[in-house]
Amino acid sequence: MTRVLTPPDSKLAHPNDQLPMKLAKAWSNDVPTIQYFSVVMPGAIYLNLTGSGVASDMPIERFETDLLRDYQEKLGKYHVYVDGHYGSEDDADIYEMVGWEVLTGSKCADNTVLIYYQEVNGLATIKKHMPEMVEDYLEENPWARAEVD
Repeated sequence: MTRVLTPPDSKLAHPNDQLPMKLAKAWSNDVPTIQYFSVVMPGAIYLNLTGSGVASDMPIERFETDLLRDYQEKLGKYHVYVDGHYGSEDDADIYEMVGWEVLTGSKCADNTVLIYYQEVNGLATIKKHMPEMVEDYLEENPWARAEVD
């Protein structure tokens, strides 16, 4: 079940509070392709693609390519940072096929899409892999602390 996180202080507004609605409208059907997502850095999108979304008749490469192309068409140009079960450097060509620049964690910046193929939600996942990046982010965005605590 999707976990909905809210800022610990209502005065601390989410910097991209309209983004989830845009993402929710990116698909014309009701298939829950993305079970959870949140902005984890300014201008960045975090996607947690879980088993139910990946389960498909098409090959995983085709699924990823179509998914990312749809994002690009609906939301514009984004970079992509890849990690997780299928998100290795070996798969970078999949994302380059749709014109996304593949970045490493050390190069994450605005308009970076963080993709994790794991059954784990929130900043705790990012913190596990990139603790320094998350600590720096939390200092500037205290509303996100609830996603780690």
